[in-house]
Amino acid sequence: MTDAPLRPRVGALVIARRDGAVLLVKRTADPHRLHWGFPGGGVEWGESFVTAALRELAEETGLTGHSAHLIDVHEAIIADPAGGVAAHWVLGTVVVDCPVGEPVLDAEASACGWFRPGAWPSPLIGEVDRLGRYALDGSRSGPSPML
Repeated sequence: MTDAPLRPRVGALVIARRDGAVLLVKRTADPHRLHWGFPGGGVEWGESFVTAALRELAEETGLTGHSAHLIDVHEAIIADPAGGVAAHWVLGTVVVDCPVGEPVLDAEASACGWFRPGAWPSPLIGEVDRLGRYALDGSRSGPSPML
């Protein structure tokens, strides 16, 4: 019997916007432990990126939002210490407006906050600066790898 081929996982990131800022969470688990990024997680069978992003936002922060739409699709290929591939994700990034409510964190994050470009916390996960700026003002620091 042969092993099934490895395939990328599909995930959704959610950029929650409020008053010119975006919500970032500080991750508690590897591979980005103690780094700041957007809430998100795996897309379930039959879910769209938008539906998965809204579900993940509710699960990770207790927030709900409206006017959700897909703004980007990109890959995250994470190396392992031996130089191989630890994880390979195809990520759809969804923007959602969250005008009310305070985030209540689950076990996946140790902290959160509303941040603006130029005042990001550190360290950031991968595409946070590019995607956060685009979600807030439409500016791209470079073309999206896939859109």
